Amino acid sequence: MMDIGKKTLIFITFCALVGAGQLQEIRTGLEVLVSVPSTHIGDTEIGPAVLTASAGHPFLYSVVAQKNQTQCINSTNSQCSSMIKAPAVDVSVTSQSSNESLFSYSKSFSRSQQLLIQIEPKVSVTPQSMDGESDAITVTIDVMYYSIKTRMVSLRSSRKPTTFSLKVEFITNTSKIVDNHNGQGNGQGNGDGSGQATLRCAPLSALILLTLLPVLLLK
Repeated sequence: MMDIGKKTLIFITFCALVGAGQLQEIRTGLEVLVSVPSTHIGDTEIGPAVLTASAGHPFLYSVVAQKNQTQCINSTNSQCSSMIKAPAVDVSVTSQSSNESLFSYSKSFSRSQQLLIQIEPKVSVTPQSMDGESDAITVTIDVMYYSIKTRMVSLRSSRKPTTFSLKVEFITNTSKIVDNHNGQGNGQGNGDGSGQATLRCAPLSALILLTLLPVLLLK
């Protein structure tokens, strides 16, 4: 009959190998598009976005849409300015993760708004109305995430006459919960409630294994 030392060595080795194999990399791509609706093309223009970054808010953008006053430059109609429609914008948010989870959000705004986009533990968009002038709309985009487990890979923004596009990619190291029946991962993060991913037994088992290996082999 196998002694207790060898049984312990086999169990710890198996636990370390299985647990370590569950670490995976999740990539989450976020795209925010601020555009002029078809009914307001020519009347609304989008200016360049302003980035105000800080440690607590690494992606804080303000996009301003306003009346296109250039339509009246060569006009002889004294009522031209009043005929320009008040600005309006369409905002769409999409997020695609490598674990196949998809999130989408879209809404039309006719007044200043603040969009708080939470990446983790799940993607969500919370719009809040802000005071603003009738001839301009300020859309503040605040992207929040857990910096302790997420890092920025690429940030790219582009400005066109009627659109503003913000693209960000996040990388998260997380772990899967093992299904004991078929050995397949269910894609759910094995976290501690705060979004901090942890492995079930791999790091601790590997440390114990290295510590006890010489003793167990001598038995």
